[in-house]
Amino acid sequence: MWTWAGVIRRMPSGNDCGRSCRSATGVVAGGGITRQMIDGIPRQVWTGAQWRNLPERSGLWKIVYKSHRLWSADGSWERLLQQVQAQADAAGEIDWDTSVDSTIVRAHQHAAGARTDPPPAPPQRGTHPKPGRL
Repeated sequence: MWTWAGVIRRMPSGNDCGRSCRSATGVVAGGGITRQMIDGIPRQVWTGAQWRNLPERSGLWKIVYKSHRLWSADGSWERLLQQVQAQADAAGEIDWDTSVDSTIVRAHQHAAGARTDPPPAPPQRGTHPKPGRL
């Protein structure tokens, strides 16, 4: 069973977001990774909202955004998913069997009747004389 403490422990702790994360007093805001911060990242990604509209309970938007960018770039999210899945699979909490009912799988209307022959090649440049010249 995964816990928030385990998730936070698996994320990189370095929060090097530079000058933009400093308050007016020069103190780096945030103080580390929190559950609310990790909750705020998927919320923003799923909704497509601007990062500046991140709820205050998730932390400063600049810190959350830059952490998300860094963690996406270095593969932290993928490693976290693999570790949590491996732990849940070892505990027997994941059922990997899937079933697809073909009666509900539909193709787009343009998917039917696709061409089997390749399209004709475009004419080559210079093969047609210009009008008025021979």
